[in-house]
Amino acid sequence: MANEILTPVLTAVVYLICWYLLHKKITAFLKNTERANLRLAFKALKAPIFIAVSIVPLTPFIEMAFKHYGMMDHFPRAVAVYFLTLVTWFISNIISLVETRLSNSNRDDMDLTLVSALSKLAKFVLFSCFILVLLSKIGVKLEALLAFSGISGLIVGLAFKDIASNLMAAAVLYIEQHIAVGDWVEVPAVEVSGTVIDIGWRVTTLLTFDKRPLYLPNSLFITNVIVNPSRMHNRRILERFKIELSQPDLIEDALIRVRRFLEENPSVDTTEKQTTLVAVDNIEPDGSGATVLIYCFTYTISFTRYHEIKQDVILGVLRELQACGLSIATNKIQMVDQKKILTNME
Repeated sequence: MANEILTPVLTAVVYLICWYLLHKKITAFLKNTERANLRLAFKALKAPIFIAVSIVPLTPFIEMAFKHYGMMDHFPRAVAVYFLTLVTWFISNIISLVETRLSNSNRDDMDLTLVSALSKLAKFVLFSCFILVLLSKIGVKLEALLAFSGISGLIVGLAFKDIASNLMAAAVLYIEQHIAVGDWVEVPAVEVSGTVIDIGWRVTTLLTFDKRPLYLPNSLFITNVIVNPSRMHNRRILERFKIELSQPDLIEDALIRVRRFLEENPSVDTTEKQTTLVAVDNIEPDGSGATVLIYCFTYTISFTRYHEIKQDVILGVLRELQACGLSIATNKIQMVDQKKILTNME
């Protein structure tokens, strides 16, 4: 009896030592090789192979346990399920590693949303096939299962209709791609905005300006208006400057200079496809000043770069106005003598 126990234990120890040495050699080899596919395959195989190597020496113990409980007829079926699980585990690892590799490739033509969608779809198909094969291996009749799933599916669908709607919304988002990973989006209905960092089966994760993650149900994105500034071609600059009317003859020359400044600015899109407007918008009723309207578009859509250009435009317009002898009008406050008011009240 002692030999029956000692032999498998020693065999297991030898197996693990051999696996450790082999793992060390392979790791050293892969560090020096440029074949990324080999590294990817080994990383996916590492955990399943370790489990397989650990279990093989223990097979006699497992077989003895099946004999002891009178379940020897089920032993081949258990072995098949075991290897099926390892293969599924390996394929799932491959899918995850390929997704990670593609997502980190930094290629401009890489659609991260599509990569994520294909990865999730591949895993869904993989685990669906795994469950179907597993059920057939343990003796469940698929015909009866499908008949039962029709009734149970209706019950589950009614009970989890919100989850089902989010799953369908995820499919619509993946197909239509109104939003994608990396886009800055706004949802006016719930007053939230942020960068899309993940589109899951049930929720979409946004990262706000202050780096807080928001988890929004997918159905929110197909039942409400979504603003996606990341899909813009240009950003608009709309500013108004109130200038004094002490020298109205200088205004026309100032507008020409401001217009020329915008046309010479390489960051401002003054082509025919965009509207560039420099004009007097209105005159204040009290004659305190005239409002000059500046309306133009930038080439960039980057939030940070846009504000840098906007600052440059505002300061440039102020310089051009001052160069023409015009100054910004200020609100004039009439100072009233408090003693005079009290005297009149008496």
